[in-house]
Amino acid sequence: MGFFSNASLLRAYKDQIGEDKDYLYVEHGKGLRDTFSYNELTTLVVPYWEVEQRMLRTSYGAYAHSNSRGGIAVASSLVRTVSNYFSRI
Repeated sequence: MGFFSNASLLRAYKDQIGEDKDYLYVEHGKGLRDTFSYNELTTLVVPYWEVEQRMLRTSYGAYAHSNSRGGIAVASSLVRTVSNYFSRI
């Protein structure tokens, strides 16, 4: 099954990487989404996004490593796109 087969980031990450500290942090953070407030932007929300971005890069890297050269090109392009998106926020 490919990385993008209707899987959430957490599910795809857990399948490829496992339940490391980033996984547990984001899993916990997802439960707090309804309570995020503007006052927590720099202390909770941005760090949460940064961990998600790191998880995406790690997942794409693992996926690309396990697939052909085409997979590496696709994964690299996606990492650049995601990184560019988060750098503008």
